[in-house]
Amino acid sequence: MTALPDRLIVEPVVRTVTHGARTVDTGRTMTVHFIFRCEFCDAQSDPMTQINLQKAMRERTWGAFQNALPGNWLVFHGGGLYGRARYACADHRGDLVAYLREHYGTIGFHVWKRPPYPSSLAHADTDHAWIAATRRQGGWGS
Repeated sequence: MTALPDRLIVEPVVRTVTHGARTVDTGRTMTVHFIFRCEFCDAQSDPMTQINLQKAMRERTWGAFQNALPGNWLVFHGGGLYGRARYACADHRGDLVAYLREHYGTIGFHVWKRPPYPSSLAHADTDHAWIAATRRQGGWGS
């Protein structure tokens, strides 16, 4: 990843692409830039909040609210019955909570969580699970 003052650019390297029975070696890079917009007014986040929204996107959770500071955006990690993740700017935080409670309030308790919402959902178990999941195994049972 290359961090620039005004944005964060992620450059994954794609070496091979499989299309049907044919494999193509591209050897080129592709730049990816995420654009987060408010569900209600299409406002975009400021650069510092953009970084925190990208960190929130990597959280492996569902049915949880999360603050994205310093712009005071609200993220709802959907998943399962709740659908996709949803984002609201500081002016529309209440609108997002009201929308979620109206549409999903009868199927789950997660949308009824009251503020304050955490700004990070990461914890030691998350890191431990990531290390365990990515550990290379040396063979059968080792």
